[in-house]
Amino acid sequence: MSDFLPQGYEELKITKNYISLSKLEPGEHKFRIVQRPKCGWVEWKERKPYRYRPEQKPDSSFDAKEPLRPFWACYVWDYARKGLFIVEITQATVLKALTAYGKDEVWGDFTKYDIKIVKEGSGKETKYIVSPVPHKEMVDEIVEALMRSPVKLEALYDGGDPWGDYMPNKDGVTQQEAIYLDKLIGDDQNLRDNILGFLKSNGYGDGFMNMPSDMYPKMVERATQNRKNRAEQELNEQKRKGKDISMDIDTMFDEEMPLEASM
Repeated sequence: MSDFLPQGYEELKITKNYISLSKLEPGEHKFRIVQRPKCGWVEWKERKPYRYRPEQKPDSSFDAKEPLRPFWACYVWDYARKGLFIVEITQATVLKALTAYGKDEVWGDFTKYDIKIVKEGSGKETKYIVSPVPHKEMVDEIVEALMRSPVKLEALYDGGDPWGDYMPNKDGVTQQEAIYLDKLIGDDQNLRDNILGFLKSNGYGDGFMNMPSDMYPKMVERATQNRKNRAEQELNEQKRKGKDISMDIDTMFDEEMPLEASM
């Protein structure tokens, strides 16, 4: 027998970082959606998926007995596996629940809280129960993993590789800068909506990473000033209530600022 193969080749395995809800074990599963999902229509032919953008639904499917199905593609952190995965969701109950949470004024942005999915039963009797976990900051482990392994979910529409087809936005901001701006804005929903609305309406796309590089420092300055104004208002409110405040506005503001180097 020839022994010309490289040592250790048996250990090499191709890892497909995809999760199928239908293949999850029964029980509770917790995820954090780490970026805006993509959605559309999906159908299968010869074991290969064909995905279409929402507005590009074909008039008919390959198989009349298997109609096209709506799908969401979500990039998630799986707490059990401690890694980032793409999960394609076609289950109507899960999509309905996520849509409701995404529209809700209290919950909204999926990246701000975890999602629990409880799977019960099997086969045609399978049920999924979706519930949100109270808001909390994305932990450093997830942020660091996202910076190491960004994806381009749009590649799924063209049958591409979301990891291999990812190209940094050279004319925009880095992912680290986008994450810092997101933390800096915090719960200032008005500023967040204004920035994202401007980017989308002017053809830059969704997300802070699509922001022109010359716009970024202006938005950081604006978000910083807004945060300082809120800190000053809070301090004045505490003084008005007669509380003994030992710190000044600058100290209070500095303590609430996110650390750019710690992302």
